[in-house]
Amino acid sequence: GDYRIMNVANPNSAMLIGAQDMWGYEATVVRRYAEFMTWSQGGDPDQTMSYVKFVRYDPLFAMLRLRYVLGQRGNQLEIGDAAEAPMSHLQLVSSYRVLPDRNAIFDALRSTTFDPAREVILESEPEPKPSPSESVGTARIVAGSTDAVEIEADVEQACILLITDAFTPSWRAVALPGSVQTNYKLLPANYILRAGIHAWCAYNWEVDFNYRCPRVSRSPRPVRAYLIAAIDRARSIRGAARRRGIRSKSLVPR
Repeated sequence: GDYRIMNVANPNSAMLIGAQDMWGYEATVVRRYAEFMTWSQGGDPDQTMSYVKFVRYDPLFAMLRLRYVLGQRGNQLEIGDAAEAPMSHLQLVSSYRVLPDRNAIFDALRSTTFDPAREVILESEPEPKPSPSESVGTARIVAGSTDAVEIEADVEQACILLITDAFTPSWRAVALPGSVQTNYKLLPANYILRAGIHAWCAYNWEVDFNYRCPRVSRSPRPVRAYLIAAIDRARSIRGAARRRGIRSKSLVPR
């Protein structure tokens, strides 16, 4: 299903069972996401490391689509439902507030009045501004992969499309043929998620959200040879570290 799990016993097993985990080993971690996870476990986000030890459940995990929690009791694997129902992959909302500071956003997320299914926290004013409404339309995923997701929606007014996947500046939104809007702006929402700002009035739209890495220019042969040697050296160091029980991991920019 389109949900995530949290396996506190073996967080690196999700790929083996065809699941999506909220955490696990990865060569790089988005700093925003790591800060949020550190904070969710009672840590200081200013002291964020690339590893987080999960010691408690956080209701905000619902906006990351968490559905099941897996743990180990003796030799038995235990599976339990998350206390809160997971949010959907796409959420059309019209209510928002703007808080440019990370700590202020975290405080707002923890507020008892905050409902991630009905409101988003942005870091800048959306353009155009959504009009408050109980019914804004429908949205669905037409196609998706690790690097792109195609979305189709019918909306009745300007609104915000919340995508419950991690935000990075490398994601961009591109209008597809048949959409009445030519430009889409992608913003961070709730500090770690993606929000698309859309302006229509009872129209159909199609948009492709895709991930683009910075382009790397072709290097001369001596440089390429040096890079290959450096990579081989890094692999050797990593292998030695793993044999000693040490694993490396780095944070990437917000």
